[in-house]
Amino acid sequence: MALVPHNGGATQAFVVTNETQEWIKLYDERAYIEVDPRVQNLLDTTIPAFWDQHSFIDQSARVGEFLAMARFYGIARGVVVPIRDSYGHSGMMTLNCGIQDWTVTEKAETTKRLGDIALFARYFHELFQTAVRQRKLAPVVRFSQLSVRERECMFLIANRLTFEDVAARLQISIKTLEFHLNSIRAKLNVTRMQDAISKVAGLGEIGK
Repeated sequence: MALVPHNGGATQAFVVTNETQEWIKLYDERAYIEVDPRVQNLLDTTIPAFWDQHSFIDQSARVGEFLAMARFYGIARGVVVPIRDSYGHSGMMTLNCGIQDWTVTEKAETTKRLGDIALFARYFHELFQTAVRQRKLAPVVRFSQLSVRERECMFLIANRLTFEDVAARLQISIKTLEFHLNSIRAKLNVTRMQDAISKVAGLGEIGK
């Protein structure tokens, strides 16, 4: 997942994955980004981290639901590598596995390779951002329908609530709200939130 700067620092969200379209759609519809422990991890640290089904299962019912659904789609454990670009935007690379638990040997062997994994994540991220700019690639979600959660964000912002108030109303962090707003801009093919509000209002979709 990368946030690629565009037009003076505005960003759009890009995701490169080999997961199934069914899982990607479910992830979007259920706003799993709000509870995905891999995403929440990257908000708090800049170093690679291990995760599995037992690391976060007790955090909340929604986290438990996410982990169960992810496991169903073959995502049961892995390594997440937070990425920051030159603008300070957050991104991440995750290497996932369908096996639920790390063995002591597997974790020890993978720990030895964390430096290489982090280096690869940074290298891939830079190559990807360069390709987006040079080839003028569009996010794959462009022109996709806004999720229910994204419509809620748009409705509150259109009613002149500050980002802090919107985050508080939805009980999410400012960083998580930013992920939603980047996804909205990518789907609507705009770079400013005011343009997004105007476009959605013109379609009569705010508040639905």
